[in-house]
Amino acid sequence: MMKYRWVLSALAVFAILFASVVRSAVAEPQKVKVFIHLHDAATGEAVPHRDVYLIKAREVAGGGFEADPRRGFETGETDGNGAVTITLQYVRNIGMEPIDGTWVVEYQQGFGGNYKSASKTIFVDGHHTDYEVPISLERRPNRISGSAQAETRTLHIRVRGRIGGALVPVHYATIYNPRGDLIATTDYNGFARITHSLPMGELYVLHAEATPTSGENGNFIWEPATASFTVGASEGGSRLTRVDDYINFVMGGKESAPEENELIVHVRGMQHSKRVPIRYATIYDAGGHEIMMTGYNGNGTAKVRSVPLGETYVISAEANHWKTASETVTSGTRSGGSTAAMDSASFILEPDVTAAPLIVEVLDHKTDKPIEGASVTLYKPSGFPGTAVGHATTDAKGEATFESDVVAEAELQGATRVGAKHPAYTTAIQSVSAAAASDESQRYVMYLKSGKGAELNRNGSFVGPEHTANLSGSGTSLNGTFNYVGPAGHGGTQTLAGCKVSGSIAHCMGTGEYHDPDKSISYGGPVTVTLSGDSVTIVEKVTSATAAWKSGVEPYASAVSVGAVFTVIVHRKGKP
Repeated sequence: MMKYRWVLSALAVFAILFASVVRSAVAEPQKVKVFIHLHDAATGEAVPHRDVYLIKAREVAGGGFEADPRRGFETGETDGNGAVTITLQYVRNIGMEPIDGTWVVEYQQGFGGNYKSASKTIFVDGHHTDYEVPISLERRPNRISGSAQAETRTLHIRVRGRIGGALVPVHYATIYNPRGDLIATTDYNGFARITHSLPMGELYVLHAEATPTSGENGNFIWEPATASFTVGASEGGSRLTRVDDYINFVMGGKESAPEENELIVHVRGMQHSKRVPIRYATIYDAGGHEIMMTGYNGNGTAKVRSVPLGETYVISAEANHWKTASETVTSGTRSGGSTAAMDSASFILEPDVTAAPLIVEVLDHKTDKPIEGASVTLYKPSGFPGTAVGHATTDAKGEATFESDVVAEAELQGATRVGAKHPAYTTAIQSVSAAAASDESQRYVMYLKSGKGAELNRNGSFVGPEHTANLSGSGTSLNGTFNYVGPAGHGGTQTLAGCKVSGSIAHCMGTGEYHDPDKSISYGGPVTVTLSGDSVTIVEKVTSATAAWKSGVEPYASAVSVGAVFTVIVHRKGKP
């Protein structure tokens, strides 16, 4: 019923709120400045204090362009010199309309205005940053008979909605004149004010519409309303003439289903002055309800109940061995105040505890007796076995102690690695979890098998927090499969083939499949399997990976990709 063009003022933010889903990293913003000048076509004088709109255009059938506010628009008011500068700034790769293309610069005559509507089109080519657009405005004919010029008056507009017998303000309602031109938009309190030059004593009928809104009592759909006013007329039958004019709308309302916003969360932790992703962190709303869990890269997305644009809500992040933190999210707004297609929050968590001294106890696998004189190395697990950061020798009790500062230096993403060797025993290298590394009296027990180079038992099941390995073989042969079961639909399998065994190390080729709610990936590459007592360390380098994405999912960077290296340590069932 109404013309396409004016979804204005505060209502504008709703037009592009849910444009797309963020999948890629944020790019540098592009800025374009459009300098607009309004002047009287007859006198050449500047036309000050007029609203001007810059609207993205779309091509229409038969050629040509027309303004389409749904693709984005900006607005500004000319100053005392009839000039205004409107700056366009979008980020290309978050799914919003790019700047490049045809735009319509438009002046709308409004209600009772002195000038006719006028517009021009410009083409933003992506190379120039400044555009100048002069617009000549023609005066409208005087609508009052005779030579007297109509005076300029102020019209005060109030829009309220009726819910359960109570009247509440309807914010961002749009008001239209009898021709269907948008003339005003109410503020958050349901008020608007415009000027006009309509003849005294005439009756005018206006129309009001509003988009669904959210409030403390729920979401509401407002029915359009019509109201009228007589220019200059007073209330109560008085013969006095008012200085200003007034009109009131009352809209009927009904409750609607709650809307939802897309929320993306990034959770990072500070570890040795560096930021690291916190996987499997749980995000809660203010009521303590779980919203989502972050993935392996520390990121997560979920649908949350919509709150009014510009208003705030609080979420919190919890993760094992990290301090809980809260963040306040402003609905529909990114950092800097510009409109966003989805809500977002970033957490930087602090470690919940500091590292404690580590005591490594080395025992004989068969007799459980301490092994004195074993050389113990503490590694930072970057690669395998990692970077050595500390060395110690076991005493008569079979114990080697590492101070807390050495343990802290050896931690990487909540884990460290220890190795023990002795001339009479087989060398072993094992991982120490973050849980063990945060205890006040930290102790880790390692078992060594007697007999250097002794035949290793490669048969059996080996388990870890999220992985299971089933191995078989003897001599120079080794066969095996690995299974991964992660949270929220993450999982995968891998099969070894062509293994070449030399002592406790096997070099194989692995082929596998990884899947999560968004995709499945077939991958392969060389795998190194190291057996150390009752522990198995698997290191794989991905040399090929092919992803199949679920319908409706836009591809994004995955951790399972060519060049990625994964290390997993599992232990024989029933053994420490």
